[in-house]
Amino acid sequence: MINKVRHRVLNLSLGDTELRLLRVFASVVQYGGFSSAQTALGMTQATISTHMRHLEDRLGLRLCSRGRSGFLLTDEGASSMRRRWNSSDRWRSSKAASARRKAS
Repeated sequence: MINKVRHRVLNLSLGDTELRLLRVFASVVQYGGFSSAQTALGMTQATISTHMRHLEDRLGLRLCSRGRSGFLLTDEGASSMRRRWNSSDRWRSSKAASARRKAS
């Protein structure tokens, strides 16, 4: 039996689906919009939009404004990305420290 690791963040249980949605969000931010991210993600703009809507519904937050005027993070979206990057940085630092201890 496979043991699934699940994390609690903002009263949200993070499984594979939620992590995939967060990766889509991070890519959209990194590439500056849906159309720029579609090649990197290998998804259509419609699929990206659906994923973003599902993530926003799960979080209960509006992460970005999108439309003909372009892509713009909301305050909640910018805050969510900062938390994600900070968490990623802490994870990478922890992993590097663990590798250094093993090498010693």
